[in-house]
Amino acid sequence: MAKGIPGPAGCGGVARNHSGLLVFAVALPLGTQSNHYAEASTAHIRLHKDKREGFAKVWLEYDSLNTINCLSGNTDPSWTEANLIKDYQDIINELADFKISHVYQEGNKVVDLLANLAMGYEATK
Repeated sequence: MAKGIPGPAGCGGVARNHSGLLVFAVALPLGTQSNHYAEASTAHIRLHKDKREGFAKVWLEYDSLNTINCLSGNTDPSWTEANLIKDYQDIINELADFKISHVYQEGNKVVDLLANLAMGYEATK
């Protein structure tokens, strides 16, 4: 998430296991970046963590269709995101099963809260 184009940015993410239990959460400040860079950074961090943990099946959910299209290879990334996206795609090619899907913003409140906290902002309603 970024506040501006570009602006102060932070990434927030939550990972759950097959039973829905929380196994990982992240809130990381990213400095001045775009929203797409922040979203791509979240995927990058998550996939590296999953790789280290030995997970073979990963399902990512995003509330941004633009991010999903970029991560899925349907839209070309900007030059600031290109290296993140290439590394991301290299990791997903190693997975036994990978899925990315859209979730409405209302279902993503915890992640938005983490991203806001990473930027030093109070949670938005």
